[in-house]
Amino acid sequence: MLRVLSIATAAAIAGSATLSAQQVDAGRLSVLEGGQRVAIESFRVWEAGANLNSVANIEPSGNRGGEIQVGIGLDGQQRGVQYLLQGPGGRSIEGVWTVDRIRIHDVSADGERWRELPSRGPCTVLEDGVAHHYLVLLHVLRSNPGVVDVVMPARGATAKAELVGERLSQVSIDDRPVAATRYDIRVDGGVHQVWVDDDGRLLRVLDPATGREAIRLPPR
Repeated sequence: MLRVLSIATAAAIAGSATLSAQQVDAGRLSVLEGGQRVAIESFRVWEAGANLNSVANIEPSGNRGGEIQVGIGLDGQQRGVQYLLQGPGGRSIEGVWTVDRIRIHDVSADGERWRELPSRGPCTVLEDGVAHHYLVLLHVLRSNPGVVDVVMPARGATAKAELVGERLSQVSIDDRPVAATRYDIRVDGGVHQVWVDDDGRLLRVLDPATGREAIRLPPR
């Protein structure tokens, strides 16, 4: 079961607690580095009214650290509203958007830091190692042709993203070929590949530069 951090506010994360929810996708991804599984990411993406929300729980394999839980809320203009992360060692990050920036509160064993980053227009979050964030980004890009802002709160950085390619493809899920569309997304010069099926479900994410990928697992 997907554990939803103290984002029991997640449905309310974009002011959507009283709105009926429509699921965009939910599932599990096997996260691989060098062909070896390093984590399992369980995620859910849903719409509530015009708002788009997501939550995920990432369970590292072996002795690769503790669980990470994340949540995003976007408003009807697909601008960020709130972002939450909880990680091992008491790490927590909260981001709240204002008119033209995001204010980030980052708490770790080293103390706490506040920072502000510019953020205007349609915007979402891309956190390192969180694969389903590319599905959220894809939704934003398909609704807003051109370049959009992305925020990387744990890094304390921003980037530009744009959709640069689209082609029919296939993905092997549980040794069965599944028809898919591959989208190429450029993020500050590097191209990431994202596969979704005809129902918009996330099947695979690949960073060709590093070989890191996430592949959808069959239902339990």
